[in-house]
Amino acid sequence: PEGTQITVEDVFYNVPARSKFLKSESYELGRITSLCTHFALAFPGIHFVVKSGDFEILSAPPATGYRDRIFQVFGQDLLAELVEHQKDCGPGLKIHLFTSRPHVQKYNRNSMFFFVNRRAVRDKIILHAYNEADRGILPSGTFPVTMLFVEARPKDVDVNVHPAKTEVRFRQGSLIHDAIR
Repeated sequence: PEGTQITVEDVFYNVPARSKFLKSESYELGRITSLCTHFALAFPGIHFVVKSGDFEILSAPPATGYRDRIFQVFGQDLLAELVEHQKDCGPGLKIHLFTSRPHVQKYNRNSMFFFVNRRAVRDKIILHAYNEADRGILPSGTFPVTMLFVEARPKDVDVNVHPAKTEVRFRQGSLIHDAIR
């Protein structure tokens, strides 16, 4: 509900058996920051702050939409290099895409963010469609900066494919593929 504040501190202070499975502090902080970045992008109306000690890593006050949130998280320089595209693909399917111009390239997929109904996902259909669309534009082994937001009817998306809920199955996978491509 509005006004709710969640603070997470010393998660494993009384469960030392779990803490032995943690990696270095910097690695775990990077994973937490990545997760919070995904949530901040998916929910622009919610205020996100990530701190470590006295250092503020992420500060994203409520934004009016995806464009404003991308500006808050990644800054004006990256936002200026993104092309925005929105598409209504029929009943219950909308796509909102921000993708970098061809001269902005990354050497891994860490800057590719895919969301289905505000859930961060790694989906083979989405990735394949995106790779097909980029074929011949980007050199092999390079990737664009991408934020793709897909809104589909809940009955058309199965989120119970993977225990971590990071994979989805679409009722009409070819429709999704073609719409994204």
